[in-house]
Amino acid sequence: MNRVLSCCCAPANRCWLCVQKRLVALGFVTLALLSQGAFDPAQAGNCPSNGNPKTSLDLKVESVSGDRLDLSRYEGIQALILTNSQTRSQSEALSKSLALEFGQNPRLRQIVLVDGRGLLLVRHLVLQAIRESVPTDPRLVSPFVYVSVDFEGATIQKLQEIAAAALPGINFRRQAVLLLLDGQGTLLSGFADLEQSNLSIRRCIRTLMG
Repeated sequence: MNRVLSCCCAPANRCWLCVQKRLVALGFVTLALLSQGAFDPAQAGNCPSNGNPKTSLDLKVESVSGDRLDLSRYEGIQALILTNSQTRSQSEALSKSLALEFGQNPRLRQIVLVDGRGLLLVRHLVLQAIRESVPTDPRLVSPFVYVSVDFEGATIQKLQEIAAAALPGINFRRQAVLLLLDGQGTLLSGFADLEQSNLSIRRCIRTLMG
């Protein structure tokens, strides 16, 4: 209080200088908060902010059941799991965990995207094996869980590039990846060590879902 009075009781030029200094200081504080993402929903809870939050995925994939899925159009959060034959156990464990907690909630759409490059000649066998491995446990059956295989590789390549920027050092041959997107396909957060990050992933999804 005394500092405010001393400023306003000083000559006009000193008082104006005092006000200017306070405005500049306030500006720097505001800029710092914005640069730290203080209003970023992904940082409001337990979600790491990975890569460029402006990244939007205008991609379409087709599930093994024939569903056309547009990543840029969904009313809710999208959990996109990138996996291959070597990381299958990691992706399956996370997928089941998410299905148990969120499987009946339409606000979360789960898409498991399998890297099928090099398997085009045995496409029929791959799709048959996936269809036969669909869980029969009622707790895991969900209309909001999809599996897709990219045999040509264009989509998985694009997604891996985005994931690599968000998660430096990721080894896609040995690590499955989770990308969390909003309904417009904007990247919100990403995780690599799915087994160790299981609890953090579910907390993050709860935060994003509000």
